[in-house]
Amino acid sequence: MNCNPVTIGEAVSAAWKRMVQVLFRPFDLTKWITWGFCIWVISCSSGKSGGSGNFPTGKTHSSGTVHSGGADSFWPKLDQLLNGTDGSFFDRMCRTFHWEPATVTLVLSLIAVLVLFGIAIAVVLLWLRGRFEFMWLHNTVRNCAEIKAPWREYRREGNSFFKGWFLISLMFVLASLLMMISVLLPFFRWIKASAAAHEALPLHFQELLIGGAVYALAIGLIGLYLWLAGTFVPPIMYRRRCGFSEGLHLFNQLLRQAPGQFIKFILMHTLIFLLFGIAIVSAVCLTCCILAIPLMIPFVGTVVLLPIHVFDRYFNLEFLARLTPEFDLFPPPEPVAGPAMTEPPLIEETTQDQQEEK
Repeated sequence: MNCNPVTIGEAVSAAWKRMVQVLFRPFDLTKWITWGFCIWVISCSSGKSGGSGNFPTGKTHSSGTVHSGGADSFWPKLDQLLNGTDGSFFDRMCRTFHWEPATVTLVLSLIAVLVLFGIAIAVVLLWLRGRFEFMWLHNTVRNCAEIKAPWREYRREGNSFFKGWFLISLMFVLASLLMMISVLLPFFRWIKASAAAHEALPLHFQELLIGGAVYALAIGLIGLYLWLAGTFVPPIMYRRRCGFSEGLHLFNQLLRQAPGQFIKFILMHTLIFLLFGIAIVSAVCLTCCILAIPLMIPFVGTVVLLPIHVFDRYFNLEFLARLTPEFDLFPPPEPVAGPAMTEPPLIEETTQDQQEEK
């Protein structure tokens, strides 16, 4: 598998022309709605849901006074909570903050149920993303607006992408948590030591800053790799009709062979969508925020911004096709029909027939 040097400007120009051709020449409302629905479902898989709650910071006793403590009682209470030996951490927490154990247990149970429900919703959305990724690839490559046919045809590839991406996402979350714990561990030790001393001890900020910088760099690089994999693995799977593991293996080969080409792609992609963002903000300001109303409606906003999404898809595919023609997803152009060729008259046979008649 050979990689060719890519002229980013040519890929951008070809993607823009293709986007204008398929969306506006002619304008097809059915295609816009179908493609917008596919993009909306795919984008929902990266959405985040969360909640917040209000917890009491003090307890009002029957006497009517609020025991909020003060600066002098903060460290002793924290020492009792973190370094105490009378009972479990849960019991000490309830005594320190004057919480009822049954109420805290109920709140924690509700939080656990909400977290599990959120995880279940995220898994379902991730599965839908796997199926709709190939559905939208089918429609953009073939310039059609089909739902049922690609849903059935690419079921195996979509399910394989879901399973592989789920495992990778789980590994990323676990790795992020472990790195975060390793970074915050010195800070936690400082809190315990300060609580035991009943005063704030000197904190080594350099260790925290270095650990935080390493953590941010590692998360950024991993996130960048996952973005590239999520962008190019589905087209590779679509072209080869293969599973996720083979598609990821082929993508890693391309990344190792042409890292400079992918760096140029990342820089150009960042620049283009920075310009798109400036254009959208300018349009919202020029319309006195009227344009912001449809953009805030989830599905409607996706349809309004469909040209940007389609250009992004075509830019990725054009880059991949120029990097290695083996993964060119676009069908070859149909031959232009020329004028009909007429057979030349049979001069010799005609002459012989005329002589026989004579």
